Amino acid sequence: MGKAIWNIDVLAIGFATTVAMWAVGYFTHIPSLTVPGGVVFFLLVICMICGGVVAGMYSKGGWIAGLYAGLLSAILNMLVLGSLLANNESDQITQSALIWIPGSILLGIMFGTIGGLIGANWKSAAQRKSIRKSKPEGIKWESKIDGINWKFLFSFVAASAAFFLIFIGGLVTSNDAGLAVVDWPNSFGRNMFLYPLSRMTGGIYYEHAHRLFGSLVGLTTIVLMINIFALDSRRLIRNLSVLALVIVVIQGIMGGLRVTGIFTFSTSPDDVVPNIILAVVHGVTGQIFFGLLVAITVMMSKPWKDLTKPEVTETAAASQQLNLTLIIMLVIQLTLGALLRHIQYGLIIHITFAIIAGIMGITCGARAWGMYQDQKLISQTGTFLIWMILMQVILGMGSLGLTGTLTAGEHVVTPAETIITTAHQSASAILIALSTMLYMWSRRLLSVD
Repeated sequence: MGKAIWNIDVLAIGFATTVAMWAVGYFTHIPSLTVPGGVVFFLLVICMICGGVVAGMYSKGGWIAGLYAGLLSAILNMLVLGSLLANNESDQITQSALIWIPGSILLGIMFGTIGGLIGANWKSAAQRKSIRKSKPEGIKWESKIDGINWKFLFSFVAASAAFFLIFIGGLVTSNDAGLAVVDWPNSFGRNMFLYPLSRMTGGIYYEHAHRLFGSLVGLTTIVLMINIFALDSRRLIRNLSVLALVIVVIQGIMGGLRVTGIFTFSTSPDDVVPNIILAVVHGVTGQIFFGLLVAITVMMSKPWKDLTKPEVTETAAASQQLNLTLIIMLVIQLTLGALLRHIQYGLIIHITFAIIAGIMGITCGARAWGMYQDQKLISQTGTFLIWMILMQVILGMGSLGLTGTLTAGEHVVTPAETIITTAHQSASAILIALSTMLYMWSRRLLSVD
């Protein structure tokens, strides 16, 4: 049993199910939204069953893998269960936890198993159909399962979790909620994992949920590094996984010190010194961390590992240098954007450099699309990059129209402002991902000799 739980397929499905459940829980509890508890529970059950279905259909463990994935997801959900079981008056969980903790684990196992049985049944039906209609050149169901790259999928889940963390971090900033919780690592003097959901109102919800999701991303990064060391012998990707873990730890510390300024458990405003510079660095480093996970995911992909010989072309060196320059320019632009969001400084500089970075991005995308049609991974990434830059321009103009003439403290944040500014920040992360992918693929698929 223990060995099965740590199979990479179960890990990928279990963590993916958990990220999906946390996303559902997050959006259904956003302040000003009223979603009935029964609807929330139904959606969470659907997530668990879908995870089991995927395990039953595509994992070699069949329905047993669905059981283990459900168990893993239930264990990971302990990170937020304390918020539902916490006593409103003290830093303790209620007596009902004696029922809810084992009950939630049993529910995870049950729904994961149900999904696993459904998926295993669908797989059996597909196998029978494949056998009846198979041709000599056909690919049977088992061959499809054997070809699944679970290491890549787990890396993709980790990168997806990091992207979602950037998104909810953007909501924190858009709602001016960065200092809604006055202390760290506790929350108003209480254990972070035992702060009651009933008290997470307004800005407190945005900031506290961001902290909780950060803990899931940190745990995911730890497991990712462990699996890379266990399953991959490449030195570079091992080093990158260690770097990712170091960055996520530093990110957590910076996020806390952004609130307190110093290491203290005090909840008194007189004892903390919020650090706005750390807020800027925290935001930029989060996007760099996401780009790093994207790089790891690319290196885990089958095309990366299966390549035997890159295409020799005289334009390779120039393309690689331009793509690397684009990444650097985007990081600079992220920094300028963070300064603008946090301290309302440098609007003209931000706009000016955005134009320069945009031109560079379109240049790199156009070169990738026009010069490397035979390298689909490069040309398609270049195409996506161009479209994403155009989308970012639209979002930037929208953000400017809503906030560009305002200063901090002058206005009440509107839903439209929250949506547009958060989308603008999240699109920046997608640009980081695409530019990273373009650079990685140009390094891997192209060569000057």
